[in-house]
Amino acid sequence: MTTASVLTALALGGGAACNKDPAPKPALDAPKKVSEVTGDVPGFNDFLPPSGGAAPLAVRTDGGAPAVPGAPTATSATVRIVEPGAEPRAVRRYAFVANKAERRTLTIRQTVQQEQQKQEQPGLAMTVDFVAKDVKPTGAKFEMKVVKVDLADKEKLPAQMQAQAAQELGMFAGLTALFDVSSRGEVGEVTMSGDKKMAKEGAAELLDAFQQFVELILAPLPEEPIGVGAKWELADEQEDRGGGGAAVKVTSKRVLELKDLADGGGTILSTIEKKVPKRSAGEQRGISMTVQLDASGSYTYAFKFDRIAPKVSGEQTSIITRELTNPENPKQSKKVVQEAKVRHVLEVPAAGK
Repeated sequence: MTTASVLTALALGGGAACNKDPAPKPALDAPKKVSEVTGDVPGFNDFLPPSGGAAPLAVRTDGGAPAVPGAPTATSATVRIVEPGAEPRAVRRYAFVANKAERRTLTIRQTVQQEQQKQEQPGLAMTVDFVAKDVKPTGAKFEMKVVKVDLADKEKLPAQMQAQAAQELGMFAGLTALFDVSSRGEVGEVTMSGDKKMAKEGAAELLDAFQQFVELILAPLPEEPIGVGAKWELADEQEDRGGGGAAVKVTSKRVLELKDLADGGGTILSTIEKKVPKRSAGEQRGISMTVQLDASGSYTYAFKFDRIAPKVSGEQTSIITRELTNPENPKQSKKVVQEAKVRHVLEVPAAGK
């Protein structure tokens, strides 16, 4: 177990809200030999870019949705009110308190099932301090500092694995990063620079995990006045050429609902869905590969208007269908369906942790 293998397996991709979708980063590292085609047919790993894992997609957090590799060539996002909610309605905005540290722990767990085989990855737990800097009516710049990165439920793992993970993950303690947040809860990209830890193995994967972390800390709000029961939708459409074939339209939708308001905050329910039509993922030795994805999930935010969310929990399920086709030798053709489930729990850690 190396730092890269732990973080790549558990980082689960850099998420992006439907209203902000940067180029996806491969991060879900499914079992290295989850299903390789026998005989002369190349394994699925042979079709993947060097930076990817065994699954050709990134599982995004609730802010976005899974995406196949390759940056989209065109993006257009829209936000609209579905229901304004009950009176009294008001424009809802975050107003952060400057220079006040907020500690949160994000625990990520995932399972991957394919051809009747199910594998549960070791969970990853990241504890981070967030501090709002340069607070303005339009938003703030946040600094995040790693308190610790560890395996979740590590007591269930062999002692040798615990010790090795503690050594390799422990080196990231103290790492800092910056990102911007608007008063509507729109989160920018995480940036790290000038830190020697970024040269360490696994640092890039940790940055992906950080991106997920920050995209779970706030639920985005609409421009318009809303009341309890309000629903707003963030829809996104992209063009993806994938392995160089014809472009396909990738659609994603996120619907948020304000369930209640109380004590300077409330509860928001967020549901997402994304569909990637079947498209080419490349060709090798006369064998072509296609990939298709259907994903859905839901998250519950217990939020406050003056700070990052104290509690967020939810789960996403992604169904990835891959097909290998050899027109000259049908016996080398194969179809594999993989189900990946990812659960995130963000919360205030217990006292002393």
